[in-house]
Amino acid sequence: MKTELHEFNGKRIDRLKVEVTVMTAFAFVNDPERRKHFVDLFDKGQTETFKLVVMRLVGPSIEDLRRFYLCTDFTKPTAMRISQQTLQGIWDLHLVGFIHRDIKPQNFAIGIGDKDDVIYVLDLGIAHRFIDRHTNKIKPPRAKVRFMGTVRYASRNCHRSKEQSRKDDLETWIYMSVELYSSMLLPWRRFIDRHAVLIEKEKFFTDPVPDIYKKAPQGYRSISKYVDNLTYEEEPNYTLIQSALGQIIKDDCIDVTLPFDWAGKVTEKDEKDSRRPSKEKEIIDRKKLSRESKDVSLEKEDDPLEQVAVTGGEKPKNSGEKEIVSQPTMKPVCSLTQMPGSTISMNSEFEE
Repeated sequence: MKTELHEFNGKRIDRLKVEVTVMTAFAFVNDPERRKHFVDLFDKGQTETFKLVVMRLVGPSIEDLRRFYLCTDFTKPTAMRISQQTLQGIWDLHLVGFIHRDIKPQNFAIGIGDKDDVIYVLDLGIAHRFIDRHTNKIKPPRAKVRFMGTVRYASRNCHRSKEQSRKDDLETWIYMSVELYSSMLLPWRRFIDRHAVLIEKEKFFTDPVPDIYKKAPQGYRSISKYVDNLTYEEEPNYTLIQSALGQIIKDDCIDVTLPFDWAGKVTEKDEKDSRRPSKEKEIIDRKKLSRESKDVSLEKEDDPLEQVAVTGGEKPKNSGEKEIVSQPTMKPVCSLTQMPGSTISMNSEFEE
């Protein structure tokens, strides 16, 4: 279960609504393979002070697996398999008309039990609908969009306050993918100044032999070049990128049939604990939300709960949200309005 306050410091918060909208979009996707990397939505509701959704429980994030479970960098086979699955998840998200805008290891998690080899796309609260539901065409870019994402992984357009597109999700995916091979690879990883980070990201695409490829496979250079040349409205050739990953596997002799590095190392208790925020993390998240709420009015998003059109939402992490550990359920739970003693109500404000 995930909850979100209706407002914080006098500012309305709608990120959980965006997540519900995206999850609802996948309910209309017939191909189970296209839904594979997204959690099921079981129910939703609200009280006078907060909104809530009930969704399938997942395990630790990719970042937590590396930092707290393995305590080392991923092997090449695991890094490549993560890269492949996250690319597929991003592609599937784009097919239902949304871009993520916050691609990073913390926003992907493994499943639990026999699903620990499946990687799920999470934290869709700042996703944005790039397809106009009335015309079914790409929305024209807005003149200026405030910074949305995480500095380390944000695209260059994000740094420039430009509208993001499918290209930008792929650019941030590249940063994340090469870093999977070594947590120390990104030169700007410890930078605070956004402009300095932007300069380093420009070098990433212009330097013919960046130091990054001393550890990350050279094949990512061709992927970077392709993504760099994409335009705002252009539909990426995801199959081409998948083929490039396949060529890396061949050239670098990467055995992707090997188990993930975390196989057998994550217990059921670990899976539940991984989704329980620490007190320190909650304090940090509230401070972050307080800063964000000051400039939330700088960007007006479209109504995130417009009817979803299947063709084919903004949040720095945990904005006023907190996650509550829930046991995984194999079928939808009872309606929240029917729960004994429940004070939760459902109304049109929280409908898709």
